[in-house]
Amino acid sequence: MLFPLQKSGAPWGKLSKVGASFEGSAIHLFDDAESAKNLRSVEQITRSLCRAGADRKSLVIAVGGGVVGDVAGFAAASYLRGVELVHIPTTLVSQVDSSIGGKTGVNLPEGKNLVGSFYPPRLVLTDPELLQTLSEREFRVASRKSSSTPSLRTRRCSRCLRKTWKKCCGGIAKPSAS
Repeated sequence: MLFPLQKSGAPWGKLSKVGASFEGSAIHLFDDAESAKNLRSVEQITRSLCRAGADRKSLVIAVGGGVVGDVAGFAAASYLRGVELVHIPTTLVSQVDSSIGGKTGVNLPEGKNLVGSFYPPRLVLTDPELLQTLSEREFRVASRKSSSTPSLRTRRCSRCLRKTWKKCCGGIAKPSAS
């Protein structure tokens, strides 16, 4: 079992303890910056899987934002031609976009997302309370990005989105009106 986690700025201590309690599990930490979205990170994760003795019955759990999901997803799709994958998205954009649909991939110096695959996760666990760990700035930027989805452009949908965020996130930040 492997838990790819992002290194910086996240309260993962409890999850690390949970992961360590599973016999035969391995925790792999990697940087969640866009600069880490590359084949080198995929190699590190797959080699970590290999060293941990992962087989076709193993499970990769990607805990983090979009970069973590993209890299861990591509590693899961590639290792032994595919092992099970679960996403636990921790950012707004990864909760409403990148963890859904199975798009995985990494960048090359020649461009973004040039190497990847479509590999849907077995499960996506989304907890709106994780959004409370985000800074207000991160939340606002992600809210704008997520509300730019065509189905959310109507005033009615925009009002509903603002009301929902206030209920489920305790009003930590409100999505801006579109």
